[in-house]
Amino acid sequence: MSTVRIIEEFNIRIRKDSVFKLIDCYSDSPSYDEVAAVFEQLAESIYNYIEPKSLIKYVNIGEDGKNQLDRYGHEFFYVMNTIGKGSELESAKHFEKGEYLEGMLIDAMADDYLFQMEAELEDVLREECAKRGRGIKRRLEAPGDIPMELQKIIYDETDAEKNCGMKISSGSMLDPVKSCCFILALTKNKDLFNNQHNCRKCKAVDCKLRHIPPIEIAIIENNEKQTIICKDNQNILEALKENSIYVPAYCGGRGTCGKCGIVLLEGELPITKEDEQTFDSEQLNQGYRLSCRAYPQEDCSIRILAGKEDDFEVLSDGGAVSNDGQIPKGESLGLAIDIGTTTIAIDLVALDTGVIYAGDSRINKQRAYGADVISRIQAANNGQGEALRQTIVMDIVEGIKAIVTDKDVAADMIKRVVISANTTMCHLLMGYNCGELGVYPFNPYNIETIKASFGDIFLTDFLDAEVIILPGISTYVGGDIVSGLLACGFFETEEPTLLVDLGTNGEMAIGDKNHIICTSTAAGPAFEGGNISSGIGSVAGAICAVRIEKDGVSFETIGNQKPVGICGTGVLDITAELIDKNIVDETGLLEEAYFDKGYPIAKAEDGSDIVFTGKDIREIQLAKAAIRAGIDVLLKRYKATYDEIKTVFIAGGFGFHIDIEKAVNIGLIPEELKAKVKIAGNTSLKGAIKCLREPGKIEIAKSLVNKAEEISLGNDADFNEFYMEAMFFEKGGSI
Repeated sequence: MSTVRIIEEFNIRIRKDSVFKLIDCYSDSPSYDEVAAVFEQLAESIYNYIEPKSLIKYVNIGEDGKNQLDRYGHEFFYVMNTIGKGSELESAKHFEKGEYLEGMLIDAMADDYLFQMEAELEDVLREECAKRGRGIKRRLEAPGDIPMELQKIIYDETDAEKNCGMKISSGSMLDPVKSCCFILALTKNKDLFNNQHNCRKCKAVDCKLRHIPPIEIAIIENNEKQTIICKDNQNILEALKENSIYVPAYCGGRGTCGKCGIVLLEGELPITKEDEQTFDSEQLNQGYRLSCRAYPQEDCSIRILAGKEDDFEVLSDGGAVSNDGQIPKGESLGLAIDIGTTTIAIDLVALDTGVIYAGDSRINKQRAYGADVISRIQAANNGQGEALRQTIVMDIVEGIKAIVTDKDVAADMIKRVVISANTTMCHLLMGYNCGELGVYPFNPYNIETIKASFGDIFLTDFLDAEVIILPGISTYVGGDIVSGLLACGFFETEEPTLLVDLGTNGEMAIGDKNHIICTSTAAGPAFEGGNISSGIGSVAGAICAVRIEKDGVSFETIGNQKPVGICGTGVLDITAELIDKNIVDETGLLEEAYFDKGYPIAKAEDGSDIVFTGKDIREIQLAKAAIRAGIDVLLKRYKATYDEIKTVFIAGGFGFHIDIEKAVNIGLIPEELKAKVKIAGNTSLKGAIKCLREPGKIEIAKSLVNKAEEISLGNDADFNEFYMEAMFFEKGGSI
């Protein structure tokens, strides 16, 4: 049984400023001089009425999980502080005499002394912690953290009646009144020492000494620690974004995608209903939380669950990159930039020869605001437009600086910049109002060709170059598709040609040099790992190819790393394999054996299961049905059959790695078009390079816009019919 340590010697002096705050008296108060004079009269005598004592006891309550403290651990210090009853009695005497100022001052002076006792105890507590190789992870007080009846337990365990003459009422109220008790939960982390009172959680909201320091979030990774500040009423996801730490948040922070997970290492984050829908009970007990739902009330230590996106596989294939040594001095250079919703690609190009000297590709960190353009538009309209602009500007400027540094290029050698991007990305880059982008009739602020200086757009004079942003067709068929039409030769083809950009927005176009019909369909982020239970972007360790065989599941991961989740191509592979093996029927229903928990694919390094669920199948059904129905509507409007199509260009990062056979098997691409498919890569970047080298191509891009007719699929009867047909996992088509 641990003994109670009694501390009676305190070196405390009453603080005039604190006492005056407690009674609301300030230097500009009319009665300040009078109050100050009385304070000086009482300043020495007050110590005659104070008999301070602190009681500290180490307690190990065991690990049976049947007590009210087991959620905080099983090792604690019980602490009881009192200054005795003398000051209370002396204050009462003055009030009885009508000497209210004296009574108030003595009461406030006693409070100040009691508050200071905690700071005086710090050395003692550190000594007690050192004896046991422990730290303090949090302080627990009644009634905010623990029930009032636990004060009786602290009272009994510290033998407060014997050791300092205290009493306690049936309602667990302490006597003397100038007393307090609390519990300190211990941790094996010896560097942690959170012993202070947390004003943020205290219910005494009118306390004159209330001080709420900023919450610190320590991010632990590979034994390295980074600390950020989390503001009041701010969730951890928002705090991470403010500190340029970006994690996936496909749903835009609504708590539905489950991708912004963290693990709580120290501190407390209440479990939310969204946490319960995302993690199982074992994970919740281990501290798994969604950062977008985590509103800390105290300092915390966390680990970020989401795969690091620094190594995100970004498609940047404007052409072969030259490795022929140094760039000739005086060479005229240009930058072609593709701003995608998910990724950004930059190529450094010789304007005269077309040689691509270098490339930079990176994740679009706006993903932290949502995976799709709708989420970004909503974020911009909710006051985060400037943050979104700064994010994309920072990404692009950092990419350009990386190229310039790597190739030892003088900035004045770069003469021109051409940018291709979807309409939303253009609006966010330019800081345009997005108010009408996301609501009918979806009017863009500006989709014309934009010409400006580098400094005007990127708010830096790093380059003295002209910037050209390619024009778009509409809000949802933007400059990236116009650039793709240019790259694929739509301006010169005589026969019907189809372009399909397989991504979140599902843009597509059909046409020839005389007439083009285009549209977009909300495929969602499933092809990029979004909205998939174990889905993840194209990072190292993402499962990208799958085979289901008699002896189990075999798979490949990006970079041959240990599996961390499933990326878009892996999602398509798994779906096709499950259909082929009759584990999923034509309606998308999983076999009963896997109905509840999903089909197991692999084990992650932390031991968690990487599975493919019925909900995941449904996400793929919705995405592939939207793409397929869009293709069929375009062919019908253009009055073309499958046989009449010359070439099908599949563009985008997902399309670059797609297994066409499996895409046909799940009905994403009509079987009749399989032999005509050409993987086109990043057509947005390729078109930007054409315009960079040949400024005349910008006029051709404008002509493509003029020849393009957009059709809306929202209320299209044919689309709805094709969509319902395409929901089934069947080959073939209806054109």
